[in-house]
Amino acid sequence: GHRRLWTRASPVCAEVPSVKAKFQALRGAPGAVRGIALMAAAMIAFAAMNGCVRFLSNELHPFQIAGIRSAFGLLIFVPILARRRLAPLRTQRIGLLAMRGFCHVVTMLPHFMALSLIPLATFASLNFSIPLFTTILAFVFLGEAIRLRRLVALGVGFAGALVVVRPGIVGLADISQITLKSKPIVV
Repeated sequence: GHRRLWTRASPVCAEVPSVKAKFQALRGAPGAVRGIALMAAAMIAFAAMNGCVRFLSNELHPFQIAGIRSAFGLLIFVPILARRRLAPLRTQRIGLLAMRGFCHVVTMLPHFMALSLIPLATFASLNFSIPLFTTILAFVFLGEAIRLRRLVALGVGFAGALVVVRPGIVGLADISQITLKSKPIVV
């Protein structure tokens, strides 16, 4: 499965594998390679979504954008449900599934609000604080051990988040704190 980028012959014209061929090649790859490829694709998708939210926030309220994003997510999920019936939704723990959905909505709204108010670069920098909250919540809820090296890393990470937030600057700090306060819920 190859297709041409342009119909006319030109020096720029090249054959590229189709998306389907790329996915089929990934199926035979080792698990680590598949994981890296899927994580890279997810990061590209998240960056594109954040850019779209930032662009659309000039015309629409962030909550409207969140509704549109959810509708597009549903449009993508409906064909999967049509083909596999309700199998992807079957679970023994419906309460946890509902709680996950609730947490997703609760984090998406401040996420989109912050994207509309602070620079995209600042938002991206603050997103790197998620592992800090993951570590703390793993300690609190799962009893995970935090040794000295990890404590030092947490301290450096929080110092970096403070540099980005710049607590002394009114306005930007308040909006950035919205972003930081929503991150523990993401975890």
